[in-house]
Amino acid sequence: MTEQKFDKDTWQTPKYVFNWLNMRFGFGIDGCATENNALAQEYIGEKGLFNDFLSVRADILMDSIFNASVYVNPPYSDVTPFIIKAKELRDAGCLVVMLLNNDKSTQWYQKHIHNVANEVIDITGGRIAFIHPITGKEIKGNSKGQMVVVFDPAMEDFVMRSVSLDFIKKVGGYDENSND
Repeated sequence: MTEQKFDKDTWQTPKYVFNWLNMRFGFGIDGCATENNALAQEYIGEKGLFNDFLSVRADILMDSIFNASVYVNPPYSDVTPFIIKAKELRDAGCLVVMLLNNDKSTQWYQKHIHNVANEVIDITGGRIAFIHPITGKEIKGNSKGQMVVVFDPAMEDFVMRSVSLDFIKKVGGYDENSND
């Protein structure tokens, strides 16, 4: 099979991961999506509610008919501005949940997540196989683990926990035959 060219920044979150998170957080908006890969009914991206997550104003999210709970799988090529925006939105009353590479040695983690976010959930026991933006199939061989970072306006502490990928698959409805 010939590999088609694609932008790795458009890898989609598998639906079972989103489903697991959505059960807990009840997302109204997919914060970094396209028309083809949005996981929530509403999304931010070209042809979405807003064109760009980084330019969204919290007051508009809070005043909208959508709950101010936003899921964000940002472009991994430059996550820092997205993390800074998530904190800004949290401070204005929005819940923002991010799926990021699990690398606590980075400057972005040290400066913008540790003791700044409210919760970090390490995903253990395997790596998430993201969804290819062209084929819609799982991309095997992810070289990095993931973590979930929560910016929650209803919390004031910083907690760390872990959850196994097997548990996420079970609760999120993973079906190995559907590439979900």
